[in-house]
Amino acid sequence: MRFTGQTSEGCTAPRLLGCYEHELHPHIERLIGRTFDALLNIGCADGYYAVGLAMRMPGVPVFAHDLNPKAQTGCREVAALNGVAERVQVGGLFQGEDFAAYAGRKTWLVMDIEGGEREMQSLGHLDHLLATWEWRMGPTPWLVMEPSA
Repeated sequence: MRFTGQTSEGCTAPRLLGCYEHELHPHIERLIGRTFDALLNIGCADGYYAVGLAMRMPGVPVFAHDLNPKAQTGCREVAALNGVAERVQVGGLFQGEDFAAYAGRKTWLVMDIEGGEREMQSLGHLDHLLATWEWRMGPTPWLVMEPSA
């Protein structure tokens, strides 16, 4: 995957080395082998997941959202740089009611919105902590959910 020279947040080196959020790699590889109607990436930043998964899953439309205009621009540029711009639609604010557009569709959801996940759904306190903990002083607990069917 190719990147532009700038990022809207974080360090580019782990992304280029292929070790960025390595704890998720086995889960991502398993899901790539499944069939999806769409990929929804809320909190897409510069498109690491939106573009990377578009490259790995030809034919699957990707809907990427981020509040940061710099991130939106970066995601569009990275999508173009990697030849998937026609399948990566970049938007801004995604609200809870926007999930209705995906009803009845087999959609892979990637969400990393810096603690805003709790506004998207009603969860208990412990679930909020587990879903949004990013201290990263040690292993990060990831929440990976798959449908049973």
